[in-house]
Amino acid sequence: MSKTTKNIAGDFFLHILIAQYLERVVWSVSEVIHPNWFFFWNPEAGAVISCGSQQFEVLPDHAYLIPPYTTISGGSDKPFPHLYAHFEVSEPFTNVNRRIYQFDPSPARKFYRERFMLDNPRKMLYWRIMLMEYLAMLPDNDLNKNTPYQDERIFRVLESLNSNWQHIPDNRVLAQRAGMSVNNFYRHFREMLGISPQRYLTSMRLTGARNLLINESSSIEEIAVICGFSDRYSFSKAFKQYFGIAPGAFRSNERSKSVNARSSQNIKSANDE
Repeated sequence: MSKTTKNIAGDFFLHILIAQYLERVVWSVSEVIHPNWFFFWNPEAGAVISCGSQQFEVLPDHAYLIPPYTTISGGSDKPFPHLYAHFEVSEPFTNVNRRIYQFDPSPARKFYRERFMLDNPRKMLYWRIMLMEYLAMLPDNDLNKNTPYQDERIFRVLESLNSNWQHIPDNRVLAQRAGMSVNNFYRHFREMLGISPQRYLTSMRLTGARNLLINESSSIEEIAVICGFSDRYSFSKAFKQYFGIAPGAFRSNERSKSVNARSSQNIKSANDE
């Protein structure tokens, strides 16, 4: 992740992990982190977001782009609508200065008003076009940043955690994987990411839970156990704090979108007959 390689245009990829619009979100999160890019635009005010010394009132006149492994906090005084995506992308966007980027909202506003109600795969194509527009707005001197707090040993641990998040080891095991003492590992991890290893693991568990809610039919109780939570209550509380919406409401929103998409396709097929 931290190595700079020659970028070949034909090798460029952008993979969307999740992209959706939520009508009512409430943020109350402190020091959360995602191993992937985070884009969002809110059609209404009502939230604040911070990263280190950066702090913004989130307004409709800006769209926001946040690189992987950027520690952020957020809050809101009322529910707000939230258009967002988490995605992965190739060089030269794999090692970008970790901060919150504010950009022109025009591409997001156009997508929201004119393209969001399109059926897949056309809508997903426009999602990719919009995200690439925002990536193109990044300053050249913020790409392929080699900063002092990067450590290949920590990156190797992060890669193993991202691919095997359901098996949560303790700091001793993680330190062994990095070839470091526990205290040294903890210190380097926090210096690099701004949060503790266990808080990062909680982020991975909640992100994994979100994916299970979308892609699996397991009950919320079962997902809570799979993701290492003691019960549904503690899982639901953590999920709502992290994503701004309860897991049940999140799953209902996803199912509603699927039903609407099928209904639209059935109507189109009937009209074509």
